[in-house]
Amino acid sequence: MMKKLLLCCLSLLLVVGCSSKTTKVNKKKETKVQLKTYTYQTSSIVGDNQPYSFIEVVREIKKSNKNVEVKKNSSTSYSLIAKKAGHSTIQFIFNDKIYKVTLKIYDKNNQTLFSKMPAELIEYGNKYPEVKPFVLGYTDIKHRETSTPDISWEIDAYLKYQQVPYFYQYDERWGYREYGQNYMAISGCGPTAMSMVYTYLTRKTNMNPLAMASWANQQGYYKLGYGTNYNFFSEGATKLGLKYEILANNAGTLDDALKANRLVVMNVKPGDFTKSGHYILIVGKQDGKLVIRDPNSRINSHKIWDEGRVLAQNKQMFSYYL
Repeated sequence: MMKKLLLCCLSLLLVVGCSSKTTKVNKKKETKVQLKTYTYQTSSIVGDNQPYSFIEVVREIKKSNKNVEVKKNSSTSYSLIAKKAGHSTIQFIFNDKIYKVTLKIYDKNNQTLFSKMPAELIEYGNKYPEVKPFVLGYTDIKHRETSTPDISWEIDAYLKYQQVPYFYQYDERWGYREYGQNYMAISGCGPTAMSMVYTYLTRKTNMNPLAMASWANQQGYYKLGYGTNYNFFSEGATKLGLKYEILANNAGTLDDALKANRLVVMNVKPGDFTKSGHYILIVGKQDGKLVIRDPNSRINSHKIWDEGRVLAQNKQMFSYYL
């Protein structure tokens, strides 16, 4: 009897011991996952509507993606180059909202992909090497997109800091879309320049470059084989609620307009800004030189220009005010 009791006790101890051991093994450790968010001041976004132009972002991307090489274009502009095409996603905070920005990184020697793009875009990229990354980003889906992007938050940021927006005709949000009989990136300089004028003067957010191009097209201001017609900048401006004046081609009239805080759209002939014809926007002067928003070039938009040199390329100037 004693022997049986002893055996029972031993069995009970073994069961308790195994049960305790099993509980210990199955207990899971809690894993904490931390989301990494890059936070930037609004002023860092306002300088250009492409946040990756700023060194803080470039530094973070380079740190997390060893495939990226950084090429400095200017004090505020950087190109991201990779041996293999890829994507890097960053996040930034603006007015308590988190915005995700996916940056496309392209192989600088990716001629194979470039040669598969539409012929008009290939020609565009060869004329203006700065836009080649845009050309490489073409897809048929983007070309056939019909929705209008909402960039009101971005416009609010520019207006908050009293800055004329930096809009580009080859922005991926609208550059692949049609304007008239061509791509917005190729022929949309006029609506893009007018979008900057209208947005800054009226303080409204409803006419981004794509919306302005659609309106101009509907109103008949696109001329086949030419682009945006001159009367878009006079008659069209009046319809938009803007006042305008046609300026004589001299420094005196241009300076007077800028001193009066007017914005000046200039139609330029082949030269520093174009191989054919083009519209640029003059927003002021700095150190005696012109400050320009070139819808077709970030590089040109971040330089200051000799006034005489720019006037030598002028065909027509329009100044705008309310």
